[in-house]
Amino acid sequence: MIREMLEHWLTPCPPRWRRLGYLREQIAIDARLARNRAAWEPHLEASRRLILEAAGRCTRRRCALLLGAGLQHDLPVRELCGMFGRVVLADLIHRPGPRRRARAAGALCAEFDASGALNELVGRGDGLDDAALERLVAGADAGLPAETEGEPDLVVSANLASQLMLLPAEWLERERERGEDLGARLTAAAARRHLAWLGARSGIHVLVTEVARRRVARDGSLASREELAWAAGPGEPAARWTWRIAPIPEADRRQHLEHEVAGWVW
Repeated sequence: MIREMLEHWLTPCPPRWRRLGYLREQIAIDARLARNRAAWEPHLEASRRLILEAAGRCTRRRCALLLGAGLQHDLPVRELCGMFGRVVLADLIHRPGPRRRARAAGALCAEFDASGALNELVGRGDGLDDAALERLVAGADAGLPAETEGEPDLVVSANLASQLMLLPAEWLERERERGEDLGARLTAAAARRHLAWLGARSGIHVLVTEVARRRVARDGSLASREELAWAAGPGEPAARWTWRIAPIPEADRRQHLEHEVAGWVW
């Protein structure tokens, strides 16, 4: 815990992203991975394997764009750098350690908001009502990082679509009283907009995201399941697997938290 606190205060980070909690969350994810590596590794390996399979379909290999790539755990960065002339890792924050790993592999780091909405949310979101916030998120245009120098031949969204509005919604709810369902509405709007943005790209697309969340008792019985109807990609997924994201007792002393993950390539 002390190490995490020190890293949080000593790591350079744009104030707006620190304010929304993105630096804190990156550091916390690294700590959760360290505690639960055996439970997470099958998911990370499945994500990497699907991305490499998709990369093999590319007839042109000028540029690969990997979104939400600040931590790199679920991405085959070094292998892709051997396949593409340019690999761009896009995220809001690239801490010094991951940035060094990217440089050693031959990849570029780009500061990029995949939702396209965060600067406006930070600038005036606390003055907008819930309906206006939902419209803003649903209509945002993320564009492309300048580092891609045009349309990428491979674009990867791995374990990102459902997370785009998680921290912004929490921040907005702290700023003023909101409807109880604001977080769910913004999450769904951002995910739908992200899937539309992804589909508009001209290269090979990869989407990896959870499609359901469930709680499983110690004896393996299903305690609850929540399906994310807005999370699905086009057609049938190329692969499905389970990510035990919080094994007992990480989040609960009696239940495992699992994500049902699906991956699409088109």
